Amino acid sequence: VIQSDQYNPNSPPSVAQGSSVNITIQYSFDIGTNGLLEMMVSARSVQSGGVAGGVGSATFQVGSQGWIDLTPGTMVTLDAEGWILANLTIHNRHPTNSQFIRLDVDPGDARQFSSVRVQSEDSSFVLDPDMKRSAAIKFSLTETQFLNMPEDEMLFNITVIATGDDDVSETVVQVKVIRDSLGGANAEADGGIGVVNIIAFIIGGFVIIALIAVLVKVVLSTNREEDEILSLEGYQRQLEDTYGSMPAAPDVPVGGISAPSLPVTDEVANSAYGGAADIFEQQMTTTPAGSPPAGSPPAGSPPAPPAGEVVPDGAPPLPPGGLPDGWDMTQWVHYGEQYLEQQGLK
Repeated sequence: VIQSDQYNPNSPPSVAQGSSVNITIQYSFDIGTNGLLEMMVSARSVQSGGVAGGVGSATFQVGSQGWIDLTPGTMVTLDAEGWILANLTIHNRHPTNSQFIRLDVDPGDARQFSSVRVQSEDSSFVLDPDMKRSAAIKFSLTETQFLNMPEDEMLFNITVIATGDDDVSETVVQVKVIRDSLGGANAEADGGIGVVNIIAFIIGGFVIIALIAVLVKVVLSTNREEDEILSLEGYQRQLEDTYGSMPAAPDVPVGGISAPSLPVTDEVANSAYGGAADIFEQQMTTTPAGSPPAGSPPAGSPPAPPAGEVVPDGAPPLPPGGLPDGWDMTQWVHYGEQYLEQQGLK
């Protein structure tokens, strides 16, 4: 009985006729106790010498009521890193009620060396009256956990707890782990080889990085050369855009003598007279002494451009005889000054 404001078990109060007093009782059950348990509470009157009084009772469902039955499967064995499933069977023994059942695990000592959990599809489910189903507990060991086991053979007891609407039950599934001593030595040797491989991977990584650096340098150099070529092409296009609209310069004889041509194209040298055609073909005429050649302009008069040819403003004056052969006025505007200087006519 717990002491409260209304009741002190060391000095019980006097209760008036027709009145009541609230009393708090604390109770517990021993571990492993199961079933329907009845607790009796009695009260006696001190004034009556303990003769008058009454008795009350309360019934409790403690532990498993037998409505959920768990049956573990056979012990399973794991002899390498990895995982294995330990199975059990759940039976809803209630004759009329379906139960929503949740499964949990208490790994015990296995918690230090492994990972233990209920398979996700078996963690919770509804089981109809008098129906059974199987569930699996997944026991996992990594390579490091397997190699670091303190013993070559260990047995782990894993407690499975089933909590339902009408009952709670538990059972134990067993997993044995066996590690071959020779396998452990081989594993250590493999670990040494692994270190060598790691060093080789590191060296290979440095070599790959160096090759990548060289490749990047070559690519950047190629890009710079392409940029220079593109710049030169851009400059050439700029020149073409600036001067492309100007007429092409004609061939300007230097000092009245045209540039020599190749012998194969020299029609005079290849003629029947061998370059003396002018001498054989000229007409002999008699000109009075002191008279100017026929067709010459009067002495002292400036040369005039041929009729119909108009020189634009700013263009140099035409030479005697008009535009040189093969020239047009647009070319004369741009290159006439150069022609006059080379011919000594300026």
